[in-house]
Amino acid sequence: MSYVLTGYIVPDSIENARRTRDRLGLVLDVVSIGSDCTIFANRNRQEFGLNDTAVRELLKQYGRLLTVLWDDRSGLRASIVHGASGEQLRFGADEELYAELDDQGFPLLNGKVYSLKDVETSIDDKEFETCKNAVELGCEASGFCQPNEVMEFIRYNK
Repeated sequence: MSYVLTGYIVPDSIENARRTRDRLGLVLDVVSIGSDCTIFANRNRQEFGLNDTAVRELLKQYGRLLTVLWDDRSGLRASIVHGASGEQLRFGADEELYAELDDQGFPLLNGKVYSLKDVETSIDDKEFETCKNAVELGCEASGFCQPNEVMEFIRYNK
């Protein structure tokens, strides 16, 4: 079975986030991600996608927010960093970064990092693997959540 997630990550404790969810009347699971972040999660395929009301209300409450979209079935990985004044940073497949693989299929850890365009236009007989996906890039850009903690949540909550 494929996994879907629309998640809204905020820099808050799970206790405060639960109170916020209840006060706002949001129908979302609230799960701790690490010690300093909480995700408001929707794992329902029929309701997959951005909920503008949830984004607006959570932005009012927190001033910043990271939206994560994940769909195993279609390979979608995306994130949006929302700022207090309405600015957005969006990360999708076009922004993901790639590492070259060695002859045994392992990433070259100290090698060059490539963009999707570099990979698609490579004429050499090289193989590549994603080394930083759109969700990880969004986490880094948010400044408040750790990429490894978010990816661990996604991997272990399928």
